[in-house]
Amino acid sequence: IVNARYDASCVVPQLAFGAEQAIGAAILCELAERLIEQPRKRTIMLIWTGADSMNFASLRQILGAGREAPHQWGVRTAKTKDDAVNKALKNLPKRTDSLRNQAEQIRNSIRNALANEAVVRTRYEMQIKQILVPIGKALTRTRRAGVNSPQDQIKLDTLEQQQEHHDALLVAVQRNRLAEEHWPGLEALTPNVMAQIEAELAEATAELGTLKRDVRLLRPLLDRNKVVTFFAPEISSQGAAFGIYWQTHWRNDENFVMQSRLGQRLVGRRGHKKISGVAAAGFIDDTFEGRRDWRSDICSPLATAADVAQHFAYLSLVLATAHDGRWHVDSPLDQASHLNLANIERQVPAVFELVLQAANVPGLRQINRHRYVRIHELSGQAVVPSPGDLRLAPSKESPGDL
Repeated sequence: IVNARYDASCVVPQLAFGAEQAIGAAILCELAERLIEQPRKRTIMLIWTGADSMNFASLRQILGAGREAPHQWGVRTAKTKDDAVNKALKNLPKRTDSLRNQAEQIRNSIRNALANEAVVRTRYEMQIKQILVPIGKALTRTRRAGVNSPQDQIKLDTLEQQQEHHDALLVAVQRNRLAEEHWPGLEALTPNVMAQIEAELAEATAELGTLKRDVRLLRPLLDRNKVVTFFAPEISSQGAAFGIYWQTHWRNDENFVMQSRLGQRLVGRRGHKKISGVAAAGFIDDTFEGRRDWRSDICSPLATAADVAQHFAYLSLVLATAHDGRWHVDSPLDQASHLNLANIERQVPAVFELVLQAANVPGLRQINRHRYVRIHELSGQAVVPSPGDLRLAPSKESPGDL
């Protein structure tokens, strides 16, 4: 799997020119053209994703479609996710049929729909309650302000009449005792009810289509035990040196040996690199030998798609430019006029060669013993855990806990 972002971010969204951020997307476009002509022994999946600045929301959604995915406070097993998906695939068609039936009954006869369908009555109840809320607030404000003029009295009487009318209408709908005087008010609410049904139907249909796509198309390709490597080019133009990293920030844990072995199988060991010619110019060859010094420093706290893939227990690598703090990225200065094209042209051939190497070299596959890394979910965002988080995380999920 090869991934790159296709959107740009900036502190001022209207000035998100995104020249540096477009390098990865352009590399994948040219890579796709070259792969058509190249023989390969393995399937190569190219993914362009958005919302990278929102904690890689698009990539997390795609990788979450895999058969195994991490849960909030532990590992969500393959069987658990299969059961959830199968249940949704079974229930969503029933829901879409129910929504279409409700809409059809309302179109044919509002009176019969309200008399025979409790769910339709519930929809009209919600519409009446939504009307009563602002009336109640306006009535409270008017009473607190006091009646100081005839206009205030007229306003107060009008609000009280509206509240009394809608209260009576609400009770009539709840008890299913509708009289002739109630129908004009209910008919006025019908367009809102139909709009709500159509919106829910569109949402359910889209969710059903997404699940079918995930199960039939994406899930077989995202099986982490079959993916040799997840590859993320993080190329920038302000640095001349580049290398293969498993994490851009230095951290040595139990996954390092496995990731280091993968990188060495791909690019070779020190002095015996498998990439040659212009692709080797400026290449840093010691990032997988347990050393990280000033020559291989990234110079910025750079989060990459490879980090996200490791959260989902994929063997992932990133080809990143060193000696570049990405000072223009996420700023209005990230423009094409500031790019150093010579540095880009030096690094891009390495991406092509390494991807083809991963697609063809024998012996690259290894048993994936990658463990899941807990992802703390807070308002839809993934936060990389640190040692200090252990005292903040409860032993089990409970209401009100983060």
